Amino acid sequence: MLDPDVAEDFLEEYSSGNLSSRDGWAPVDKVDLFFDKAEDAVGRQNGRIGRFFSKCADLLTFNRRNRPAPPEESRKVVLNDPEANKRFRTNYVSTAKYNYWNALPKFLYEQFVLRLANVYFLFVGILYCIDSISPVLTSSRYGQLISVAFIVTVSLIKEIVEDTRRHVEDRRINRLGTFALGPKGQISWAEVKVGDILKISKNDAVPADVILLHSSSEDGLAFVETKQLDGESNLKVKASLPDISEQFSEPEDGLTAEGFVESEPPNPRLHHYYGSITLVGKNEEGGPTGGATTYPLNSDNLLVRGCRLKQTNYVYALVVNTGLDTKLMRNMKPKPKKVSSTESKVNFLLIFPICLQVIIVTTLTILNAVNCADTQSAWYLELEDSCTPLDKFLRFFTFFCTFANLIPISLYVSIEVIRGFQVYFITGDRKTIAFEHKPPVRLEVRTSSLTDELGILTHLFSDKTGTLTANDMVFKKCFVAGETYQDADEPDGSNTGVKEMSARLWEARDELQHLRGNVSGEVRDLMQLRDFNYLLAICHSVVRDDGLYQASSPDEGALVETARKVGFEFVQRSNKMITLNVLGKLEEWPLLGVVEFNSKRKRMTVVAQSPHTGRVVVFCKGADTVIFSRIAAHENALPTTEALDQFAREGLRTLCLAYREISEGFFADWSRRWAEAQLDPNREEACEVLSDEIESELTLLGCTGIEDRLQDEVPGTLKDLERANVKVWVLTGDKQETAINIGLTCGLLQDGMDVVVINETTLEDAEAQLDKAFGRWSYLLRDGKDSRHMGLVVDGGTLEYVLNSPEAERKLVLLGKVAKTVIGCRVSPKQKADIVEMVRKHDPKAITAAVGDGANDVAMIQAAHVGIGIVGVEGLEAKLVSDFSVGQFRFLRRLILVHGRWCYKRLCKVICYIMYKNLLLVSNEFYFAFFNAFSGQPLFDPWVTAAYNVLVTSIPIVIIGAYDADVAARYALEFPEVYRRTQQRTALRNTVFLKWVLSGVWQGTVIFWFTQVVFGETLIHADGQVGGLYSFGVLVFTEVVLVAHGVLFVYQSSWNSLLIFVAALSLCMWFWIGPVYSSQLLAFDLGMTRNLLGVVPFAWSQGTTWLLFLATTIFCVVPGYTAKYVDRNYRPTGKNLVQELMKRGLTRKDILEEPEDDLRKPHQLPHFSRRDMEMPMTSYAFDALKDTVDKDYGSRTLGASNFSVQVENARRKSDSYLDGDRGMYFDRDGVIDERMPRNSNEGRRGHRRVHTDNSWGHNISDEEIWES
Repeated sequence: MLDPDVAEDFLEEYSSGNLSSRDGWAPVDKVDLFFDKAEDAVGRQNGRIGRFFSKCADLLTFNRRNRPAPPEESRKVVLNDPEANKRFRTNYVSTAKYNYWNALPKFLYEQFVLRLANVYFLFVGILYCIDSISPVLTSSRYGQLISVAFIVTVSLIKEIVEDTRRHVEDRRINRLGTFALGPKGQISWAEVKVGDILKISKNDAVPADVILLHSSSEDGLAFVETKQLDGESNLKVKASLPDISEQFSEPEDGLTAEGFVESEPPNPRLHHYYGSITLVGKNEEGGPTGGATTYPLNSDNLLVRGCRLKQTNYVYALVVNTGLDTKLMRNMKPKPKKVSSTESKVNFLLIFPICLQVIIVTTLTILNAVNCADTQSAWYLELEDSCTPLDKFLRFFTFFCTFANLIPISLYVSIEVIRGFQVYFITGDRKTIAFEHKPPVRLEVRTSSLTDELGILTHLFSDKTGTLTANDMVFKKCFVAGETYQDADEPDGSNTGVKEMSARLWEARDELQHLRGNVSGEVRDLMQLRDFNYLLAICHSVVRDDGLYQASSPDEGALVETARKVGFEFVQRSNKMITLNVLGKLEEWPLLGVVEFNSKRKRMTVVAQSPHTGRVVVFCKGADTVIFSRIAAHENALPTTEALDQFAREGLRTLCLAYREISEGFFADWSRRWAEAQLDPNREEACEVLSDEIESELTLLGCTGIEDRLQDEVPGTLKDLERANVKVWVLTGDKQETAINIGLTCGLLQDGMDVVVINETTLEDAEAQLDKAFGRWSYLLRDGKDSRHMGLVVDGGTLEYVLNSPEAERKLVLLGKVAKTVIGCRVSPKQKADIVEMVRKHDPKAITAAVGDGANDVAMIQAAHVGIGIVGVEGLEAKLVSDFSVGQFRFLRRLILVHGRWCYKRLCKVICYIMYKNLLLVSNEFYFAFFNAFSGQPLFDPWVTAAYNVLVTSIPIVIIGAYDADVAARYALEFPEVYRRTQQRTALRNTVFLKWVLSGVWQGTVIFWFTQVVFGETLIHADGQVGGLYSFGVLVFTEVVLVAHGVLFVYQSSWNSLLIFVAALSLCMWFWIGPVYSSQLLAFDLGMTRNLLGVVPFAWSQGTTWLLFLATTIFCVVPGYTAKYVDRNYRPTGKNLVQELMKRGLTRKDILEEPEDDLRKPHQLPHFSRRDMEMPMTSYAFDALKDTVDKDYGSRTLGASNFSVQVENARRKSDSYLDGDRGMYFDRDGVIDERMPRNSNEGRRGHRRVHTDNSWGHNISDEEIWES
């Protein structure tokens, strides 16, 4: 009978070891059933038996505690009732991967279930231990198992080191202290429970998600720093509700309070929260009155685990979420599993040696069965009764062991070690350190398995703000009262400076607050200037800290600073009041309400009461599309619209400002309904309706323009990526004009380009314009226009329809292949991720990278093959989910063109070489089978083959994978074109792999038969001593080592002192290990290599053997060297030419004449093609195309009828691409000419061939469309 006390104590330690939320749990059907029974038991009796079953389920699933909890509609936290809150998680948190109970089974699961290669070699090692199967009966048979043990041990050490760091950090976090009211007093974070009321002091971190009950500040505000959550150092304002704060002003009040909190279920949304708190009223004696009051809660009342209290002496807060239920831990989701293309290719290529092994083993098994009778008749072999069906069947496994080395045991280990070296050198590159950050930011590799993926990128998806630009917002212009005001530091002749605005307001300071009513002229302008600056100083979330403004958005900081310069200085804020210094006079504006900004609303509203008139004023600022839809009908928005367009053309970030005055009665009624909406089950929808109500009938004040400067070297980086044939898609939420201007500034859009702009409101219109772009570009391409001079601009409205239509998606992807660049404007975060997934879906050969700096780029970064985070001022969200992080956009040039290319080339060379060297060795075993009566007897002792893979050939492989560089970094940057060949993945093509395989086969053939011809079946010494089987094997093995190193030296691209030393060390390794294997200590005393006792010195003792070694090596290595010499000198690639320039010390400037201002902003705008909104919405709008083409690309001598045929051909050409036809010819009447050959490159006069290859835009060999 199971004793629950003993069982529960036994598992108690396991209970306290909570596992990482990033590790998942093992889905085992039987464990699921067991787990369900455990939960039932807990639910029925809530006793020890039930808890025991639950803990057993934890153990069996490895990570039961991190299995997603059943979804909660809401959670109810009862004040001062520990029993009612007992069902919630503890605050103990572990991010470690292993604990004492699951370490061994989980590690073995990962090593032998998730890594099938280890299972394969373990299986081979076990076969070697079976006497009836093993081809070797000495202790050498254990060499395979020892090799597997060595590989698993290396992985084990790596896991131990990494997980120990996690455990140390977890222990430190869980032991941090905090103070709980009541008898608990000072406790650790791990002891905090739901329902506790904590006292959090200044500069302390918040241990759990807590509701702010009371603040030491009189206004109930608390300031927190969220640097640990989002990387932002600016302070955030939190507030306690006034009525609640009064009831928790003293510690005793909190301990005697009665009530409960209805909280939202645990979720990862850091900046979103809703709930309510219900408190039982008390009489004067402190007893309950029987009545209860419910107050709504939102994100302003929540302090999230990980934030730190600042500028506030202390707060009292109620714990609502603990441990893995906190928002911080819910955000610690596992990054999507990304497998590099190289690794996937390796898994595919391994099919060949596996099939080859099966064929060889099956063939030799059949030959063994056929030859069995002959060998059994040889009495001296003592093989009586060895031809039974069982013996013949077991010979299959004997051959399987002999040829197991066809699958390289060192392949995956070598790849992991090489990637470790690559990560070390990438992160240690001082030329990728952003010293402009304080402290300097280094390049980080967060996913080491994707280093080689950087070498084959085809698409780069980039955010704009903070990625291409510095996210350093500077106020440049504003439009108000019919006039444009420019920053005083850079005035021009057409605009008035901000200082002049300030001077006008200072002159009218005494009368300014008395200006009211419907006035005109200068008085009206003064009123608008006044209200404009009031809005800038009031409508924001800026916090003032020691005289400095700390803003969650750089835009807000710039606008508040501008208002201060004018004379409307923001002084401080509380949850009830905003204090301003207006033209030298202090003013206090009662703060009545705030409707926060979010990506869906795209606007922010602050409701305040004027101290001058007592009227309630609604200040609203946001995107132009949102504000214009909410202004009063009589408002004239045309001047502001023109100013917005002008600002956008200058590349400025625009914002519209408006306000409204309402009566106190209207606001009181609205405020009551707003409070009710906070408690509504459909809270978001109800609040949206009410916000629309108060944000209507607005009076338009004007707009602002803020400059976000480009980061250093962005145009040059984009130019080099273009030369490397990497397609750049810029996806931004800004206006279309702003996005286009950034494209011009960056050099993505240049003079002479044909840019198609698509803005549509229906799917039919969107597809029609995509079709039109096909026809237009088909016509221009056939006319000799270079595709590098074509661009595409699409807005978010069009993408909303395109991304919901597979056919429209395919058209957009095909257009993107042809265009030099694609710019998406008004794109939402979700659309960014959808665009990346669209390209991956419709272009399987595409390798995508996404780069961004903010939380709105997280989905895009995770959707791409490679995610790159920019460490900027928008926080660390992008960095935390990225695979690589850099300090500035310019470092992508070195990361991709240098390190990415090196990593890919090195890894491909290592993969091919490892397969080559194993085939070189194993092919000798195949030929030897014909001399051992197909018995399965190996030519090489297992200890020799183990040394070959682990010691003799492993070191140079690792060094090549870490140091080899076919093109120096300087020249890889000067000639980005060399990246194109790497991008085509030529280094690991099937043909390249086959060449290496065939090289291993034919060189192994030469080695075996040269040795056999020279020495026969055994080596005979001059004194008559016979070497035997293993002396022959030593000779062959020595030749294999020499040839393998010779080939490696031929294909080594660069040399330095370290590489020379390692090459010499590796080459000499066998000449040291061989005699050690033959020594008495190993061979006789330890019994490890008995077959090799004295064999190696005997085999090397004759001069003839050394002549054989030299002749065989030369015969095998010279053909490869000759082929490489011929290719380099008579069929050179672009890389070979660059290598010659490296030798001669020539640079790009020495051989190419390029305009110095190539990267500057173009003096002439590109030609923009956009459907006229007044034109009928037809599928093809070619009526005005002729004049446009003649004007921009030179006049043509085509007649009218011939031109219409050209247009129709272009239209049908785009249709044929989409329909997958093979090609058609049309005559002057537009009729298909069936007499013309469909795939001929020749046409007749009056006919035009329409190219319809499905690879259009991807096939660069088609001279009719592409310039090769």
